[in-house]
Amino acid sequence: MKIDIFLPFPPSINSFYSKTRNGLYISKKGSAFQQAGILSIKEQLGSIDIIDYKVHLSVVLYPKDKRVRDLDNYLKPLLDTITKSGIWMDDSLVDQLAIYRGAITSSGSCFVRIRAAAPILHNTSEHRALI
Repeated sequence: MKIDIFLPFPPSINSFYSKTRNGLYISKKGSAFQQAGILSIKEQLGSIDIIDYKVHLSVVLYPKDKRVRDLDNYLKPLLDTITKSGIWMDDSLVDQLAIYRGAITSSGSCFVRIRAAAPILHNTSEHRALI
C-alpha cells in the first residue's frame, strides 16, 4: 500500500481548537483546514479501502514564511483531518512517524506519504545491547 497526498499547510494545534467554558471545539480556522484537507484527499485519491493496519507516516511541511515553528504542533490537526477523511480507522494506527521541514513556499503546503509500517526490533537483551 502506497499513498502520497498533498494538503494545505495545517494550522497549529494552538489555533485548531477553541476552548470555551462549555468545552473544546474545532475553531473556524481548524474547520476550514479540515474541510479543505478532506476535499483535497478525496480529489486526489477518490475511493480507497480503509486502512486497518499499522502504518508509517512521513510528513513534509512547507511553510509559507520564515516564522519559527514547532513541527510537532502541526501533527494533531493533520492526523485528525486524515482520520476524518476516512483513509484509516483511527490515527492510533500510525506506528512510525517522520516529520520534516521543507522549503518555504508562497502558499504553504504539506506532503504526506503513508506506507505499511516496517517491523520493529523487539526489546530483548540482545537488541538492548545494540543501543
